[in-house]
Amino acid sequence: MGLAAGCNHYRVARFSHVSPLPGIALVYTPTVTRAGDIDFNEDFALAKDRATALKQLIPGTEDYYYFHCLHYLNTGQFEKIDALTGPWHERHKQTARLTEI
Repeated sequence: MGLAAGCNHYRVARFSHVSPLPGIALVYTPTVTRAGDIDFNEDFALAKDRATALKQLIPGTEDYYYFHCLHYLNTGQFEKIDALTGPWHERHKQTARLTEI
């Protein structure tokens, strides 16, 4: 019993010199996010009528093409996707989002 108590004391003593500051720095490090993207992602995901949410997007932007295609995929309107992928590729080239769709 004395040996086990000694082992626990050793572990505590061994790590007592470790500073908590690196962990605190990780918790309080600000992250870079684009708030506008988060807001639209939430609007789109939570919208009862996603077609209405899509009206917020500017035609010709990658967000416009991506979210419209995503909506068409989710609603089974596959023929509408082909009409968007051509102009999307011409304007923005082969992007990760286009590849995803």
